[in-house]
Amino acid sequence: MKSSRLIILVAYSTLINLLIGCSLQHQVPEELNTITGAFGFHFGEKIQSYKIKSEDNEVMIVEPTVIPRPNPVIEKYALKLDKENKSLLEINGLNHSLQQRKCLQVKERLVENLKEIYEFEKTEFLEDLELRPKKSLFYGESGDKSGVVVGCLMNVGFLYSNSDTLLMIRYFAPSAKTSMQMLSQ
Repeated sequence: MKSSRLIILVAYSTLINLLIGCSLQHQVPEELNTITGAFGFHFGEKIQSYKIKSEDNEVMIVEPTVIPRPNPVIEKYALKLDKENKSLLEINGLNHSLQQRKCLQVKERLVENLKEIYEFEKTEFLEDLELRPKKSLFYGESGDKSGVVVGCLMNVGFLYSNSDTLLMIRYFAPSAKTSMQMLSQ
């Protein structure tokens, strides 16, 4: 009698676990396709530790003094904050020491990774079609208007580097300026 009761209990327990497991599979997954931040920063958070690089009436461009999750490809970080409440609107990562070919390879890898993580509703590749391009940009935008721009800007002539190419990645919140305005800045 005890063994049949144990078998029923195990069967019942297994059935409950299967039902719970199956229901978890059919729940709406966490919004992985919405960009909420990068490098450990989160849109809307108030940044405490930074150096001001520039500011106008509405926004401040700052260099954070602490990077929660740095990326080895990125040399410098810049954040755009709402001047009134100091909340994070935009996250920028920069590398100015890559040669053109390496920059384009890194850019393509970054774009592939981003496309695996996010389901962009809108994507564009912006390329100059000259013999030696001046820019190679990818633009991706989510349904909530959060987005990312990844690119290589060539022939920019840095005084402090032996490279004339800039790798940049820019994440922006829905509350930041949107779409193509981001590419012109």
